Amino acid sequence: MEDSVLIERFLRSGDLDAAEELLGRYEQELYNYLRQMLRHSQDSEDAMQEAFARALRALPRYREESHFKSWLFRIGHNEERAKALHAAIELLPDHQREVIALRQNDIPFKEIAAITGAPIGTVLARMHKAKHRLRTLLEPILQ
Repeated sequence: MEDSVLIERFLRSGDLDAAEELLGRYEQELYNYLRQMLRHSQDSEDAMQEAFARALRALPRYREESHFKSWLFRIGHNEERAKALHAAIELLPDHQREVIALRQNDIPFKEIAAITGAPIGTVLARMHKAKHRLRTLLEPILQ
């Protein structure tokens, strides 16, 4: 059965067997791709399961002008990048991780300085160093 038929069955009636068959077609290939990128079997399994969950939630927005396999792998690729970013942030020193976390919540640098009790120049330097370190850590994945 073609991917488009399985997609239609899942979208029209919530047919979980159709979704399982659809995702099952690409499970091993997606896992192998993620395993090559993440180099850890449990992380790869987690990323694949999250990619499948995201794909099912996003399926109503899927457009057939792209192949389903390519679309699914793109979701997996993005999930692998998000996991890598989170892991890289965890490797930063506490003071840099704190600035990153506050900025992710849209807090201006001036307020970050007030929250952390550090001069604004120090906060900006921490952010600069954190971004540089993240680029270095993520370079193999971002290429």
